[in-house]
Order: sequence, then structure tokens, then C-alpha cells
Amino acid sequence: MNIAVRNFHSASLFAIAKLRASGEWSETGKLPDLDALNAMAKSLNIRNSNGIPITFVPQPPRRRRKSAAGSDLPGYEARIFTAGEVQTRSANLHDYFNALVWFTYPAAKAALNFRHHLQKSRSDDEALVAWKNGRRTPCQDALSLFDEGGILVISPPGSTGPDTYKIFGHALLELIAARPQDHMEKVGGLGLRIELKDGARATDAEIDQRLAALISSPGTLENPSEYPTIPLRLALP
Repeated sequence: MNIAVRNFHSASLFAIAKLRASGEWSETGKLPDLDALNAMAKSLNIRNSNGIPITFVPQPPRRRRKSAAGSDLPGYEARIFTAGEVQTRSANLHDYFNALVWFTYPAAKAALNFRHHLQKSRSDDEALVAWKNGRRTPCQDALSLFDEGGILVISPPGSTGPDTYKIFGHALLELIAARPQDHMEKVGGLGLRIELKDGARATDAEIDQRLAALISSPGTLENPSEYPTIPLRLALP
């Protein structure tokens, strides 16, 4: 099995991205296949918000987009919610890091997927107008931007100490892996603040549970304009 997949639990996601960038990728130099990802998901008992085991399945050919309501979101997110199936492209760096985030923050990823599902059940004027015009709702934008390019801002309760920054978005990890030295000063991500005692020493599991609870709370990630852009460099060791 790929070294990065096997050892992800003892290294940060950033370290894995740097491992990819350095060329010290695996015994074979290839990304893990779906069987390897599914073996890891099974060993970690990764599940969606319905308690269904997460599996990584081939992505079908892309269909022509008709609207935001009928594009990637319903097919992709609905399959995760109803069947636990995460559509994944073979040997694709972006999708590989998405899988690693599922392994590292499974409860938070499941909570994001559930929020996407709730968005698709909306029938209010804002949603209907957005979809009619081929757009996503502000909430869909916020959820997607955090999923792809989120940066966690971990603060002690009452903000009595320095903040800790961690990368959540798999698109940011892909960027680090593909272009580790390029334009890092210009790149930012959507910041979401969580409070944790001893945040700098918090485990991934502790961060995951706190983040999942926050994502599930009313009012969180309703509009991307309500959240700051955090420079990626702050989350780089």
C-alpha cells in the first residue's frame, strides 16, 4: 500500500502534501487505487451522517450541466448521503487529497455532506431563483468553498492565546503538492474559527468532533462573505 496512505494517521496532511512534492511518494511512485483507499476507509470505519460506510467509487463521465441544481452537487453529494459513495477519479491528486481529508476529519466531512443534502431540499424563492439562473445558493457556495479551500482557525476559549491554523480544504493540499513554492504568498482560504482548549496540541479527532458540531450548528457557513480569507502561509509550518 502507498506509504502516504498507510502513514497518514501519524503525519499531518501538510506533511503528506510535501511528501508528494518532494518526489518521495511511495514504493511505486503512483497514487493509491480505489481498493487501497477503500481498505483504509474500512479499517477506520469511515461513515456518512446516516451511518453508511464510505466507499470510493469510479466517477462516471461528466454530464452536461443544466443548472447548479442539476450539476455536480446533487449527483455527487446525493450519492454520498444516500449510499456512502464518494465518486473518485483514478490517479487524481485532487480526489486523493479529498479521500485523505475524509480519513482525517470524517465527522466534519459527513456534516458538510448532510448540509449539502439539506440545501437540495430547499424550495424557497432564493434557492429556486439561484438554480433557475444556473447558480448555487450562498450557503452552497460557503459549504463548497470551505470543503475545497477551508482553513481552520483554532483558538483557545475566550481567545486568550495565539491561534493555530490547519488546512482542511483538499484543493489547497493539492496546490501544495503540485506547486509547493509557487504563489503561496498570494493564496488564501475560507477561514472558520473553532474554540478548543490547548488548540495547538489538539488531536485530529478532537478537532473533527468540534468542527462537525460547528458545521451542524444553525447559522454556520450560510454565506461566504461572512468569513475571512486566511493566507495559506499561516497554515504552513
